[in-house]
Parts: sequence; C-alpha cells; structure tokens
Amino acid sequence: MLALSLAIACAPAAWAQGVQPQGPSPWSYPPDLQAPTDAEYQGVRERFEEGMRQRAAHNWSAAAPLFRENLAVYWRTYGPEHPVTGMAMFVLGGTLDAQEQYPEAETLMADSIRIAQTWLPEGNAWYGIAYGILGRCQGANGKRALAEVSFRRAIEISHAAGDASSERTARLGLEEMTRFYQQSGQ
Repeated sequence: MLALSLAIACAPAAWAQGVQPQGPSPWSYPPDLQAPTDAEYQGVRERFEEGMRQRAAHNWSAAAPLFRENLAVYWRTYGPEHPVTGMAMFVLGGTLDAQEQYPEAETLMADSIRIAQTWLPEGNAWYGIAYGILGRCQGANGKRALAEVSFRRAIEISHAAGDASSERTARLGLEEMTRFYQQSGQ
C-alpha cells in the first residue's frame, strides 16, 4: 500500500481520482522478485517525504539523491517495468528536469510514459504533465521535432482532461522552444 500511496502522492489530483488500472493490479510485485522489507518501506517513505519537502523548497539537488535511492529500491523490488518503478522514474525525471539535467531526465520521462501505457488509460491527465516534461527535455537536448510532438501531445491530453494548468504550461514550453530555435536560426 505504501507504494500506491507514494505513487499517487506524486501525481496530480486528476490522476489520483477515479483511475481504474486495466488488467491485473499493477500494485502487486511479481512473484519472482523479493518483497521489500519493512525497513526498506520505512526508508522509502522517509526519503519520499523528505524529497518532497526539498522539492517544495526548490532544493532539487537535495531531492534528487533521495528519489534516486527510492527508484533503486523499486527497481530491485518490483522490477524495471512495474508501474511503481515507472512512477519513481517520473518523480526523479521531473526533479532532474528542474536541475536542467536533460539527457537523464528525458530517458526517465520516456520510460515512465512507456510503462504507464501498460496500465494507465492514455487520455489520463497525468500524461499531459509527463509529455510536457518530456518535450522540454527533448527540446533542450536538440531534438526539436520530437519535442514538438511531445508538447502537442501534452496540450491535446491536458485540454481533453480539463487540466488547464498543464495545457498552459505545455503551450508556453512549445512557444518558448519555437522562439529559441527561430532566434538561433535553426
């Protein structure tokens, strides 16, 4: 249950409300992997809460190692393709994006989206946020065409889901990237 509460806590309220995963429950760990110990769960909770406090204070460099350690626990416990691992990738990717560590953030965001597509309905508002972050990372990494696709997907999903804040953020990201490339002659 801690994994579920941590994953929901890092997602927007629209994502947390009324989401019914498809297929078997994504919150159970695969039988061939070892269940986390109580100490691991306690450590994950403490790191997550401290990481969220650090993020709220915009202290990204203090938050990133905490989220990175949680990702390692989830990877070892649930495996690399599990929804909980994917949400941990999303949290760390967003934190690294804020630190302008775009190459790693791009990889983590792309992987979190790919994993979410195995269980979370495609039109969910969470995708608007994730595609917006992915677009920003792709643009910063010089991948303009991919970034435009990601930003447009973020705008489309956010609009359809009624998430005006994420839609506005994605529109501004697309406009800013377009201006940058126009000014640089690219």
